[in-house]
Amino acid sequence: MYCDFLKFFNKSIEYNIYGSDYRTFIIGFGGVQFGGGLFTVFAKADIRLWEEKVADVFPKYKGNFLLFGHDWMGRCYAIDRFSEEEKILIFDPGTLEVYDIPLKFRDFVNKAIPMNPNECLAIDGFMKWHNTTKCDISDIECVSYKVPPFLGGAEEIDNLETSKLIDYWKIIGRTAKTLRGEEVPPEEVELEDFEDGFFDRPYNDEDTDLMPVEDVEEYANQLADEEEAFFELQQKRAEYIKRNVDTYLAKFKKMHRNNTKASWNWCAFLFGGAWFLYRKMYKCFILTYLVIYAVAIAIVAGGFILMGEMALNIANWSPLIWIGSVAIGLFIGIVIGLFSDSWYRNKVDKLVARGDNAQTDEEWEKAHKKGGTNIPLMIIFLILSIVDAASIIILWLYGI
Repeated sequence: MYCDFLKFFNKSIEYNIYGSDYRTFIIGFGGVQFGGGLFTVFAKADIRLWEEKVADVFPKYKGNFLLFGHDWMGRCYAIDRFSEEEKILIFDPGTLEVYDIPLKFRDFVNKAIPMNPNECLAIDGFMKWHNTTKCDISDIECVSYKVPPFLGGAEEIDNLETSKLIDYWKIIGRTAKTLRGEEVPPEEVELEDFEDGFFDRPYNDEDTDLMPVEDVEEYANQLADEEEAFFELQQKRAEYIKRNVDTYLAKFKKMHRNNTKASWNWCAFLFGGAWFLYRKMYKCFILTYLVIYAVAIAIVAGGFILMGEMALNIANWSPLIWIGSVAIGLFIGIVIGLFSDSWYRNKVDKLVARGDNAQTDEEWEKAHKKGGTNIPLMIIFLILSIVDAASIIILWLYGI
């Protein structure tokens, strides 16, 4: 899958396939530095932190990208999540520009980088800087501008220096906020504050609103673990959703954050049965129509009991049938609209568990085939529904 990428950097790394190209790349190469610092893949646990850093500098892209690495100049590379055309975004902190390359993720990594490393990673500049300074770059460093070009700095070697990647982006972020006219707090708590002894600062026992140091550390670690676990679960869910992935992942994330099972799905509300079949939720489809028929039978039985001999006259049933049908349909539609996303999430999570617990390739493929959508069955159901509705209208018009 990434053999040309590894060959270009003369790396031999064994990796497994984890469904999506992106997930395979991050899990297989996360945290690995390539080409002596030319390109570094973000560790999976760091991606959320860096997406926030990049969004601070480029706020209009917030939530619209998925990071996967950075180059020697601190430029961050990401997948454009919501563009109609698949493309790669390059966020340049030195120029405050965002460049896009109209390529799929795997094509960019496995073809564009090996074939056009200068256009993708500015390898000529890297070699020139390295040959001049004889400096190496660690996986947490980059070559930054002393005075960035967007402030009039020259794009020359004399204007370059080695710095921590996170410090560089922090400074650029504060500068960008200032240029946009936003208020910049005099001090912002950053990851480095925690690394440099933030938790060792004096603790005031009289301040009961503050947690003890050990509790704060434990809580911070717990939150980080939960975020990482949820991120990994979302990536796995995407493999089974397959269509409208971003829409459903966003819904699942909101439900998770709000700790609720209620959401709203217009498609499920308007086309309940068809939507269930489309999403391969066959048990929900059967259960829904069993409920509908059970309620219909209850109405008919209740009608006979209440109306007695009058029930034998079909004309007496017309208002009851129409009112009952509308009421039942509306009630069931609202319930489906509110909880369909939660039911779908439960189904996807069960498939994720089956895939993770698969002992053989056949079991893994069987679990993945149960994901995705079933368009033919949905179309057949819609056609039959239209025919059924037309038949009822014709019978009603002709008084049969």
